[in-house]
Amino acid sequence: YWQEASHEGVRQDLAFAQALVETGFFRFGGDVKPEQNNFCGLGTTGGGVKGAHFKTPEIGVRAHIQHLLAYTTQKHPSTKIVDPRYDLAHAIRLERGLCDTWYKLNGTWAMSPNYSEKIMGVWQRMLGIEAVETKSEKYKNEHDKKDNKVKEEVNTTEDQHKMRELVDELLKKNK
Repeated sequence: YWQEASHEGVRQDLAFAQALVETGFFRFGGDVKPEQNNFCGLGTTGGGVKGAHFKTPEIGVRAHIQHLLAYTTQKHPSTKIVDPRYDLAHAIRLERGLCDTWYKLNGTWAMSPNYSEKIMGVWQRMLGIEAVETKSEKYKNEHDKKDNKVKEEVNTTEDQHKMRELVDELLKKNK
C-alpha cells in the first residue's frame, strides 16, 4: 500500500484502513475471497457477486489505489490502468462530482451511510497501536546499546582522567 499509494499521491494509511474495512481486516468472509487479491470490493454488489480478480496482491492494491483516483481526481493514474471499472467510475464521478473528502464516499463507494466513519475509526485505532519491534530491529538496537555503552565507558574513563589532572593541578597550586 505504501508503494502504490505513494506513486499516485494517495494517503497510504487511509487507503490501507479502507482495505481493512473492506476485507474485514484481511479475514474476508463476504463475497470476495482472499485469492482474488481484491482489497476494496471492486465489482462486488452483494448477493454472492464475487467482483474483480487480480493475479497478484500488488496488482490488487494498484487497482484499489486507481479506483480511489477514479473517485477523487481528474488526473489519470501514472501507472497502467489495471482497475477494470476505472473508466466507468471516473466518468460517473466527473459527471456527478468528485469525492474530494472521505466523507463523500458514503453512499457512493459503498451504500453504507457511515462508510467513511468506519474507515476513519479503523485509521484512528491504527494510530493508537504501539509499534512492535522486529527481531532484526531488536538485534540492531541491542548492538547499538552495547556500542553506546562502550562509548560511554571510554568517555567516562577519559573524563575521569581529565578530572584527576584538574584536581592534581588545583592541589599543586594550593600547596
